[in-house]
Amino acid sequence: TGLVSLPLADRLKKLELYDASEKMSAIVSEKIKNSNLSNARVVKLDSVEKADLIILVQVLLHEKEVEPLLKELYHLLNPAGQLVIVDFDLLETNKENLLVHPGFNQEKLSDSLKKLNFERIKSENFYKGKKNFMNTDAEMFIMIADKKSF
Repeated sequence: TGLVSLPLADRLKKLELYDASEKMSAIVSEKIKNSNLSNARVVKLDSVEKADLIILVQVLLHEKEVEPLLKELYHLLNPAGQLVIVDFDLLETNKENLLVHPGFNQEKLSDSLKKLNFERIKSENFYKGKKNFMNTDAEMFIMIADKKSF
């Protein structure tokens, strides 16, 4: 709902937010309106344009197949564009939950990005919370990957 991206709006020429959920899109639209952000807008997924920066905040958790989405995002990035992923570290104790991924092994996620020709991939944990993921203490990471500039 724009938790991470909306505070960045004043640093960007244009901010487009996408969500498969109409309910979430409506929440973001309301936040944009209430914040008087003239450079931000919610865009339908079928009208996605090329971008210099794509930020995913807890998006991969909801994707059954992660690699096809990562491949699509690679093609949506301009040369030398960046993909930023913010998500939960893998929780071995929650593998039985079939509704979402149990977090991500950063090394495996990095390997998936390398296969798609992303480069300069780096990640680090930046937050540890109490009962913040499926009622379990969990850490969050940020991963940044660059598309080759060719």
